[in-house]
Amino acid sequence: MKNNNNLKNKFPVISEMTDDDAPRTWLFQRNKDSVIRSFSVTIIHGGTYVLTGDYGTLTLNRDSYTRSGSWQRGMINWAAGVTNIAYFAEKVCQFGIEQKIKEFKITRAIEEIKENMGSWDLEPDDTEDFLQELSFFNDANEDKLIEMFIDYSLHDACSQRYGVDYTEKFKYMFELFQLWANHAYGG
Repeated sequence: MKNNNNLKNKFPVISEMTDDDAPRTWLFQRNKDSVIRSFSVTIIHGGTYVLTGDYGTLTLNRDSYTRSGSWQRGMINWAAGVTNIAYFAEKVCQFGIEQKIKEFKITRAIEEIKENMGSWDLEPDDTEDFLQELSFFNDANEDKLIEMFIDYSLHDACSQRYGVDYTEKFKYMFELFQLWANHAYGG
């Protein structure tokens, strides 16, 4: 599990609010007298996790969980093992409610394209024209990028999603989830 000392220092007050069979909620606060810039994690019987607070709301669902023993402990144990953001994203998408987790950035796309252009079958003049056209794109032009690949007969490049990565907010929510899992697990 990732060490989250920086986040732990930002949220020194962690208290659990619970009843035995009810959903369990943990509240993370920067200051015990204020809920400003705080967040909570709630686990609900059935495998649902809800992160909410000043950093937004994110829900995810496990497709299965252990029904023997403490359902809460089973969910906490599972969460403590989620160390890969791609697996976390899969469970967020599995929840069935659209939640923005990825975005297209043209600056990232240009960097990735430049790294891969050497393997493309482009004439030097076409390479220069291609990069010149890219310089006029913005973050709303992901579809136009695919059209441009087709225009330059770079059909193999169409299968790659250049410039797409997890949003900064989603990455931060993943770190908050890990912080909670480490705390709840006993780390």
